[in-house]
Amino acid sequence: MASLSAAYPVTDKIWISSIANQLYLNKQLIQGNYDKLAGAVNLPQGFIAILIEQQILLITAEAEIIEALTATEGLPIGIGLLGLTTDKQLIAQTPSGLYKPDDDFMTWEKVADNSKLQWIKPQSPPSNLEQALIAQVSEQIIPLERLLLDLHSGRLFGIWGVYVMDLVAILILILAATGLFMWLKRKRR
Repeated sequence: MASLSAAYPVTDKIWISSIANQLYLNKQLIQGNYDKLAGAVNLPQGFIAILIEQQILLITAEAEIIEALTATEGLPIGIGLLGLTTDKQLIAQTPSGLYKPDDDFMTWEKVADNSKLQWIKPQSPPSNLEQALIAQVSEQIIPLERLLLDLHSGRLFGIWGVYVMDLVAILILILAATGLFMWLKRKRR
C-alpha cells in the first residue's frame, strides 16, 4: 500500500504532498512524476515554489505548472532547503551558501547568512488529507489489476467471455498435444 513520503504546509489550508512519485496540491494531482519532495513555499507573487531534487517547480494555486527551474535556467546547484525571510523573500540553501532569486526567477544572487530565516520543514498533514491521498493512489493502481483479472477470467468479453476463454484453453491444449505428437514422431525416426 502506498504511503505519504513527505508533506509541506503552504498555507493553513493548502498542503503539497508526495506519494508514489506523484505530487499533490491538497487532493489535486500536479502533472508529472517527481521524486524527493524537499520543500514547498507560498510566494507573494501569487504562486507556489516546490523543491524537488535539483529543480524548483513554480505552480499556481490550481496546480498548473508555470515553470520548472533547473541549473540550466540559473538555479543554484545543490539546493537542500527552502526558507523565507521575514518579508516573505524566498531563500535557497546550498553547500556554497544562501541564494535568493530576482522577481522573475531568472537570476539568483548570493546573500549573507540571516538568523531571521524561517526554514521550511516537512510536517504531518491532517489525517483526513493523508487518508484521501492514499485512497486516491490506491484507486489508480487497482484498475490495472482488475483489468488483468477480468482478462484471465473472461469477464472482459462480457457474457460470452467464459466461453471464449474456455475455447482458448482448449485450443492451447490441442496445440500442445499436436506439438508433443509431432516431436515424438520425429524422435522415433
